[in-house]
Amino acid sequence: MVDLEKAIVAGDFNAILNNEEKTGGLRMNAHVMEDFRDFVTDNNLFNVIPKSRKFTWTNTRANFSRISERLDRIFTGTYWIRGQFHLETIILPLTLSDHFPVQLNCITSMAKMKYLRNKIKIWNVKSFKNIFSEKMRVEVELDRVNNLVIEKGMSNKEFNIENSLKEELAEILLRE
Repeated sequence: MVDLEKAIVAGDFNAILNNEEKTGGLRMNAHVMEDFRDFVTDNNLFNVIPKSRKFTWTNTRANFSRISERLDRIFTGTYWIRGQFHLETIILPLTLSDHFPVQLNCITSMAKMKYLRNKIKIWNVKSFKNIFSEKMRVEVELDRVNNLVIEKGMSNKEFNIENSLKEELAEILLRE
C-alpha cells in the first residue's frame, strides 16, 4: 500500500460515498459505495468539501429525468489536516474531469500546487521519458518496415523487426 499521508488525490472518481451525493435516477449500488468508502478510510484520506455546487455532474435533462451526482472530488492525506502549513482559501477549477468546473475550499496555496505540478512533470519525464516522441519514433519505424515489406516482401528479418516494434508500441501505449 502506498503511503498517502502527504497526498492530494483529485479527479473524476465516477463513484459516490453515499446516496445523499446523488439525486434522481436509480440508487447507487451499495457495494460500490462501500468499496469507495473503504478506499477512503483505509488510506486515511479526508474529503475536501466544495464551497458551492453539491453536485459536480448532471445528465442535463429536465424535471423528473434529471440526475445529479458528486463525482469529482479532492481528498487529502493526514499531513494536510495537522496544521503543518498555512491554510489559504482559493478557487480552483477541477480540470481533471469532463464535468463542469467546481469551486473548492482548497487547503493549500497556489504556489504549493505549482511546485507540486513541476515535481510531477519532472517525475513523469524521469519515469516515462518523452512518451510522445517515443511513440512517434516507433510508429515511423513501423511505417518504414511496412513500406519495405510492400516493396521487397516479408523476410524473417523484417518479420522479427515488425514484431519487436509492435511489442514496443504496445508497451508505450500502456504507459501512455
